[in-house]
Amino acid sequence: MRTVALLVGLLLSLFALSASGQEPAFTGRYPLIESANRGDIMAVIRLLNSGYGPNEVHPDGTTALTEAAKGGHLEVVHALLRRKAWIEYRDKRGNTPLIWAADRGHNEVVQLLIGAGADHEATDRQGFTPLIKAARGGHGEVVRTLIAAGADVNRADYAGVAPREWAERGRFGEVATILKQAGAR
Repeated sequence: MRTVALLVGLLLSLFALSASGQEPAFTGRYPLIESANRGDIMAVIRLLNSGYGPNEVHPDGTTALTEAAKGGHLEVVHALLRRKAWIEYRDKRGNTPLIWAADRGHNEVVQLLIGAGADHEATDRQGFTPLIKAARGGHGEVVRTLIAAGADVNRADYAGVAPREWAERGRFGEVATILKQAGAR
């Protein structure tokens, strides 16, 4: 049902853009990345339709999909994935869009990325997986989603700290309990 609503929203956005003839206002040299960062679905669709590729990389190492995932902009993530945005692209810190979405607690984006094939065991330069990031942030629903997707509840970062310990350090008792019930040591 959510997918149908997303598709209807995207189609309505496309129609509104083509009917309005308005050009989006941009401040820099990377309008698609800027629009994705703001969650401006209408501008993103217009730019994609006018020839902008979904995989342009900003000098800071981000892409439109990275920015949309960070911000929890579900419709923008969906539109970029439909245009074959790099789902496993890593920024300068080694974060993938899924790692960012998990870190920020954007569960619907996490679900969409996993459904599109994102690696739920990817690690950043510190060895943090999406599950570790979610546990560190106290994002219980994201932790549940990642566990349901098969994330390893005992996989530690490069310092040897596993998700449950991160949850306990952050005093996220509910998250620690979810992990313990899933078999975390």
